[in-house]
Amino acid sequence: MVTEEQKIAGYFSDIHLQPDSPQPYYLQLAEQLRNRICRYHLPPGTRLPDIKSLAAMLKVSTKTTNSAYNELLRDNVCIRRAKKGTFVAGKNQSATGIPRRKVCLLYHGIQMSLLEKDAIRAALHNGILHRCHNAGIDLIYLTGDSLETIDFYLKNLQIEVIGIFVLDKDSYPEGINIARVFPGLRVLFFNDTSWDFEQTPRNLFGIFHDDFSGGYMVGNAMCALKPAKLGVIAISQTSDVYRRRANGFMLACRENGYDTAKDITGIWGQDNFSALPEERLTQLQHYGKELAGKLFSREPLCQGIFVPNDFLACGVWDYLSENSLTGKVILSGYDNIYPELSLSRKFSTVSIDFVRMGEKAVEILLSGSDLSMKAVYLPPQLIWRNTENVISNREVMS
Repeated sequence: MVTEEQKIAGYFSDIHLQPDSPQPYYLQLAEQLRNRICRYHLPPGTRLPDIKSLAAMLKVSTKTTNSAYNELLRDNVCIRRAKKGTFVAGKNQSATGIPRRKVCLLYHGIQMSLLEKDAIRAALHNGILHRCHNAGIDLIYLTGDSLETIDFYLKNLQIEVIGIFVLDKDSYPEGINIARVFPGLRVLFFNDTSWDFEQTPRNLFGIFHDDFSGGYMVGNAMCALKPAKLGVIAISQTSDVYRRRANGFMLACRENGYDTAKDITGIWGQDNFSALPEERLTQLQHYGKELAGKLFSREPLCQGIFVPNDFLACGVWDYLSENSLTGKVILSGYDNIYPELSLSRKFSTVSIDFVRMGEKAVEILLSGSDLSMKAVYLPPQLIWRNTENVISNREVMS
C-alpha cells in the first residue's frame, strides 16, 4: 500500500531540469516545485521530500535542492521546521501577510451574453453567485485558454482558489480534462451526467437533480388515478437524464400493478434539434405533438402520459387539445424551468431547483472536508395539477 509520504514524493518524481536553460538548476527546480504544490493543491502542513531524498530522486546535488527550497521559503510558499523538514505554508495569508483573497473559478463553454439568456445556466449561475457573495468569495469567470488561466490563478500568492465550477453538459469533456490536469483542485459539475461519470477523476464531483425519484413520484401519483393505459413520450440524448426519469416512472407503475409490456406504450424520438435555445424549444414543442400522434395511433385508449420535458409536454398538450382529450388524459411534464408552460395548460410537472443546486455546490466547497460521495443528488418537487375530470390533488398525494 502506498504511504502518504510516497504519494507526495511521486508528485515531484517527474521533474526535469534543462541543462541548456539560462536559468540555474535551483531556480528551475524551485519553479517546478511551486507548480506542483499549486497544481496538486497540497494543503498547508504537507511535508515535502527531505533535501537528500529529493536530490537523489532528481540526481542533483543537495546544494541545488536546498537552494530551491530556500526560494520557496523566501516567497512564503513553504516553511521550515527545525529537525522536521520543509512544509507547505498556510494559505490564509499571502507573502505580504495580508489575508489572501478567496476565489472560485467558473468555466462555461458559451459567451456571457448567452449565459444570461439560457434559463438553466442562468439559474445555476445565480445560485453560485448569491452564495459566494454571502461567503465573501469572489467568482472569477475563465476566459481564453482555461488550463493556462487556472494555472495562473493557482500560482498567484495573493489569492486562494477554493474550487472550480463547470457549468453545463456542453463543457463536460473540458471539465474532465481540467480535473485530470489539476488533481488537487476540486471541480464541480452540474445537472447532466453520463453513464461513465463514476470513472472520471476522483476530484471531479457532481451536483445533480434526482431524476429517477422525480419520475417515480409522477408514476405513483398517476397510477393512483387508475388509468387503463399509460404512455411515455421522450427523446434519446447523449446523457441518460430522460432515461432515468422514465425508469423511475416505469418502476412506480410496476409496483402499482401495471404490466410494462402490455399496459405502457413508449415513444422515443431522436434529438436532432438546434443548439440555440429559442429555436430548440419551439422545435421540441412541435415534435411533442408529432410523437403524441404516434402514441395514440398505437394505443388509442391511453389515459395517462409522462413526458420528461415540459416543452415536449406542451406539444403533447396541443395534440390533446386539438383532439378534445385534455380532460380525459392525465399529463405530466418535467423541469419547471419556465413555470408558465405547465401552469397555463394545467398539466403536472416536476420542479428542479437549479438555484439551490448552485448554492449547494458552494456550500460543499466551503465545508473544507473530504467529499465521501462523488455525486450529490438534490430531491425533486412534484407539482401535481390534475384535470377536473379525474380526482382531487389531496386524494392523489395522500
